[in-house]
Amino acid sequence: MRMNKKKAWLVAALLVLATGAGTAWHFLVPRRTADIVQGTASAATVQGKKSLIVYFTYSENMGDTSGMTADAITSASLHGEKVIAEGNMQVMVREIQKKTGADTYSIVAKTPYPAKFEDMTQLAKRDIQEDRVIPLKDPVPDLSGYDVIYFGSPIWWYNLPAPVRTFLREAKMGNKTVVPFGIHRGSGFSNNLSIIKQFQPGIQMTDGFTMDAKTPNQDVRRQFDAFLEKLL
Repeated sequence: MRMNKKKAWLVAALLVLATGAGTAWHFLVPRRTADIVQGTASAATVQGKKSLIVYFTYSENMGDTSGMTADAITSASLHGEKVIAEGNMQVMVREIQKKTGADTYSIVAKTPYPAKFEDMTQLAKRDIQEDRVIPLKDPVPDLSGYDVIYFGSPIWWYNLPAPVRTFLREAKMGNKTVVPFGIHRGSGFSNNLSIIKQFQPGIQMTDGFTMDAKTPNQDVRRQFDAFLEKLL
Protein backbone atom coordinates (compact mmCIF):
# COMPACT_ATOMS: atom_id res chain seq x y z
CA MET A 1 0.00 0.00 0.00
CA ARG A 2 1.37 3.41 -1.00
CA MET A 3 1.37 6.33 1.44
CA ASN A 4 0.24 9.78 0.49
CA LYS A 5 2.69 12.61 1.09
CA LYS A 6 1.05 13.72 4.33
CA LYS A 7 1.25 10.25 5.89
CA ALA A 8 4.82 9.78 4.68
CA TRP A 9 5.84 13.07 6.30
CA LEU A 10 4.24 12.06 9.60
CA VAL A 11 6.00 8.69 9.68
CA ALA A 12 9.33 10.36 8.91
CA ALA A 13 8.83 12.86 11.74
CA LEU A 14 8.07 10.09 14.22
CA LEU A 15 11.17 8.19 13.15
CA VAL A 16 13.30 11.28 13.76
CA LEU A 17 11.90 11.57 17.28
CA ALA A 18 12.47 7.89 17.97
CA THR A 19 16.03 7.72 16.67
CA GLY A 20 17.56 11.16 16.85
CA ALA A 21 15.87 13.32 19.47
CA GLY A 22 16.83 11.52 22.66
CA THR A 23 15.47 14.07 25.10
CA ALA A 24 12.06 14.25 23.46
CA TRP A 25 11.87 10.48 23.26
CA HIS A 26 12.29 10.16 27.03
CA PHE A 27 8.97 11.95 27.45
CA LEU A 28 7.17 9.87 24.82
CA VAL A 29 8.16 6.43 26.12
CA PRO A 30 8.71 5.81 29.86
CA ARG A 31 11.85 3.98 30.88
CA ARG A 32 11.17 0.55 32.33
CA THR A 33 14.56 0.28 34.00
CA ALA A 34 15.53 2.15 37.14
CA ASP A 35 18.32 4.69 37.22
CA ILE A 36 20.72 3.71 40.01
CA VAL A 37 23.18 6.43 41.01
CA GLN A 38 26.20 5.29 42.98
CA GLY A 39 26.76 6.71 46.43
CA THR A 40 29.57 6.41 48.95
CA ALA A 41 27.82 4.96 52.03
CA SER A 42 27.75 1.16 52.25
CA ALA A 43 24.87 -1.18 53.07
CA ALA A 44 26.41 -1.68 56.52
CA THR A 45 25.40 1.88 57.43
CA VAL A 46 21.74 1.06 56.73
CA GLN A 47 21.14 -2.45 58.02
CA GLY A 48 19.22 -2.69 61.29
CA LYS A 49 19.31 1.04 61.96
CA LYS A 50 16.51 3.30 63.23
CA SER A 51 14.99 4.83 60.09
CA LEU A 52 12.67 7.61 58.93
CA ILE A 53 11.12 7.98 55.49
CA VAL A 54 10.88 11.62 54.40
CA TYR A 55 9.02 12.05 51.12
CA PHE A 56 7.10 14.51 48.96
CA THR A 57 4.35 13.64 46.54
CA TYR A 58 1.91 15.74 44.54
CA SER A 59 -1.10 13.60 45.47
CA GLU A 60 -0.64 14.57 49.14
CA ASN A 61 -0.21 18.24 48.22
CA MET A 62 -3.30 18.69 46.09
CA GLY A 63 -5.86 21.36 46.90
CA ASP A 64 -9.62 21.06 47.01
CA THR A 65 -10.73 18.24 44.69
CA SER A 66 -14.42 18.37 45.64
CA GLY A 67 -15.38 19.94 42.31
CA MET A 68 -13.44 17.45 40.21
CA THR A 69 -14.56 14.07 38.97
CA ALA A 70 -12.64 10.99 40.04
CA ASP A 71 -11.63 10.50 36.41
CA ALA A 72 -10.07 13.96 36.26
CA ILE A 73 -8.08 13.41 39.43
CA THR A 74 -6.72 10.06 38.23
CA SER A 75 -6.34 11.10 34.60
CA ALA A 76 -3.44 10.29 32.30
CA SER A 77 -1.80 13.60 33.15
CA LEU A 78 -1.41 12.44 36.75
CA HIS A 79 -1.05 8.65 36.65
CA GLY A 80 -0.65 7.86 32.97
CA GLU A 81 -1.51 4.30 32.01
CA LYS A 82 -4.17 2.22 33.74
CA VAL A 83 -1.43 -0.09 35.03
CA ILE A 84 -0.55 2.79 37.35
CA ALA A 85 -3.38 2.55 39.85
CA GLU A 86 -1.53 4.44 42.57
CA GLY A 87 1.29 6.93 42.80
CA ASN A 88 4.73 5.34 42.46
CA MET A 89 6.13 7.43 45.32
CA GLN A 90 3.61 5.84 47.67
CA VAL A 91 4.45 2.42 46.26
CA MET A 92 8.11 2.90 47.20
CA VAL A 93 7.29 4.36 50.62
CA ARG A 94 5.18 1.31 51.47
CA GLU A 95 7.91 -1.07 50.32
CA ILE A 96 10.41 0.63 52.64
CA GLN A 97 7.93 0.46 55.52
CA LYS A 98 7.28 -3.25 54.96
CA LYS A 99 10.97 -4.08 54.96
CA THR A 100 12.21 -1.74 57.70
CA GLY A 101 9.27 -0.62 59.86
CA ALA A 102 10.49 2.95 59.37
CA ASP A 103 8.52 5.96 60.57
CA THR A 104 7.27 8.42 57.93
CA TYR A 105 7.11 12.17 57.45
CA SER A 106 5.29 13.55 54.41
CA ILE A 107 6.46 16.96 53.22
CA VAL A 108 3.25 18.93 52.73
CA ALA A 109 3.09 22.60 51.76
CA LYS A 110 1.02 24.80 54.07
CA THR A 111 -0.81 26.17 51.01
CA PRO A 112 -1.90 23.27 48.78
CA TYR A 113 -0.94 23.12 45.13
CA PRO A 114 -3.76 23.40 42.56
CA ALA A 115 -5.61 20.13 42.06
CA LYS A 116 -5.57 20.61 38.29
CA PHE A 117 -2.30 19.10 37.11
CA GLU A 118 -1.56 21.71 34.42
CA ASP A 119 -2.03 24.59 36.88
CA MET A 120 0.16 22.85 39.44
CA THR A 121 3.05 22.44 37.03
CA GLN A 122 3.13 26.13 36.15
CA LEU A 123 3.05 27.21 39.80
CA ALA A 124 5.69 24.63 40.69
CA LYS A 125 7.90 25.97 37.89
CA ARG A 126 7.65 29.54 39.22
CA ASP A 127 8.37 28.35 42.76
CA ILE A 128 11.56 26.69 41.54
CA GLN A 129 12.69 29.51 39.24
CA GLU A 130 12.22 32.13 41.97
CA ASP A 131 13.71 29.84 44.64
CA ARG A 132 10.70 30.44 46.86
CA VAL A 133 10.76 29.25 50.46
CA ILE A 134 7.44 27.42 50.81
CA PRO A 135 6.10 27.15 54.39
CA LEU A 136 5.30 23.59 55.43
CA LYS A 137 2.06 22.39 57.02
CA ASP A 138 3.85 20.40 59.74
CA PRO A 139 7.10 21.31 61.49
CA VAL A 140 10.23 19.51 60.36
CA PRO A 141 10.62 16.59 62.79
CA ASP A 142 13.43 16.10 65.27
CA LEU A 143 15.81 13.78 63.45
CA SER A 144 18.16 13.13 66.36
CA GLY A 145 16.66 9.69 67.09
CA TYR A 146 17.23 8.35 63.57
CA ASP A 147 20.33 6.89 61.95
CA VAL A 148 19.00 6.54 58.39
CA ILE A 149 16.79 8.87 56.34
CA TYR A 150 15.08 7.46 53.25
CA PHE A 151 14.60 10.64 51.22
CA GLY A 152 12.05 10.52 48.43
CA SER A 153 11.16 13.22 45.94
CA PRO A 154 9.89 13.66 42.40
CA ILE A 155 11.97 15.74 40.01
CA TRP A 156 9.99 18.73 38.72
CA TRP A 157 11.44 20.83 35.89
CA TYR A 158 14.80 19.09 36.48
CA ASN A 159 14.79 20.27 40.10
CA LEU A 160 13.64 19.39 43.58
CA PRO A 161 10.16 20.81 44.33
CA ALA A 162 10.29 24.01 46.39
CA PRO A 163 8.74 22.40 49.53
CA VAL A 164 11.48 19.76 49.46
CA ARG A 165 14.07 22.53 49.44
CA THR A 166 12.30 24.11 52.41
CA PHE A 167 12.69 20.84 54.30
CA LEU A 168 16.37 20.65 53.41
CA ARG A 169 16.91 24.23 54.60
CA GLU A 170 15.30 23.54 57.98
CA ALA A 171 16.27 19.94 58.75
CA LYS A 172 19.22 19.04 60.94
CA MET A 173 20.53 15.85 59.35
CA GLY A 174 24.09 16.07 60.64
CA ASN A 175 26.10 13.05 59.50
CA LYS A 176 23.17 10.69 59.01
CA THR A 177 22.97 8.14 56.22
CA VAL A 178 20.57 9.18 53.44
CA VAL A 179 19.00 6.80 50.92
CA PRO A 180 17.65 8.88 47.99
CA PHE A 181 14.75 7.61 45.87
CA GLY A 182 12.12 9.12 43.65
CA ILE A 183 10.38 9.52 40.31
CA HIS A 184 10.98 11.64 37.21
CA ARG A 185 9.70 12.19 33.68
CA GLY A 186 12.87 11.62 31.70
CA SER A 187 15.51 13.53 33.65
CA GLY A 188 16.64 10.90 36.14
CA PHE A 189 17.99 12.58 39.27
CA SER A 190 19.59 15.28 37.12
CA ASN A 191 22.06 17.03 39.49
CA ASN A 192 19.75 16.96 42.48
CA LEU A 193 21.72 14.52 44.62
CA SER A 194 24.56 17.04 44.70
CA ILE A 195 22.02 19.75 45.58
CA ILE A 196 20.87 17.68 48.57
CA LYS A 197 24.51 17.53 49.66
CA GLN A 198 24.84 21.30 49.29
CA PHE A 199 21.98 21.78 51.75
CA GLN A 200 23.19 18.97 54.04
CA PRO A 201 26.97 18.68 53.58
CA GLY A 202 27.52 16.28 56.49
CA ILE A 203 25.34 13.43 55.28
CA GLN A 204 26.58 10.12 53.90
CA MET A 205 24.62 9.08 50.80
CA THR A 206 24.01 5.53 49.62
CA ASP A 207 23.16 4.51 46.07
CA GLY A 208 20.03 6.27 44.83
CA PHE A 209 17.02 4.85 42.98
CA THR A 210 14.69 6.66 40.58
CA MET A 211 12.20 5.59 37.90
CA ASP A 212 10.00 7.24 35.32
CA ALA A 213 6.73 8.29 36.96
CA LYS A 214 4.67 6.47 34.32
CA THR A 215 6.28 3.09 34.91
CA PRO A 216 3.67 0.46 35.88
CA ASN A 217 3.36 -0.06 39.63
CA GLN A 218 4.40 -3.71 39.46
CA ASP A 219 7.62 -2.84 37.60
CA VAL A 220 8.50 -0.17 40.17
CA ARG A 221 7.77 -2.53 43.06
CA ARG A 222 9.87 -5.34 41.59
CA GLN A 223 12.92 -3.20 40.79
CA PHE A 224 12.74 -1.16 43.98
CA ASP A 225 12.55 -4.35 46.06
CA ALA A 226 15.72 -5.58 44.34
CA PHE A 227 17.39 -2.25 45.15
CA LEU A 228 16.36 -2.44 48.81
CA GLU A 229 17.54 -6.03 49.18
CA LYS A 230 21.07 -4.95 48.31
CA LEU A 231 20.93 -2.36 51.09
CA LEU A 232 19.18 -4.46 53.72
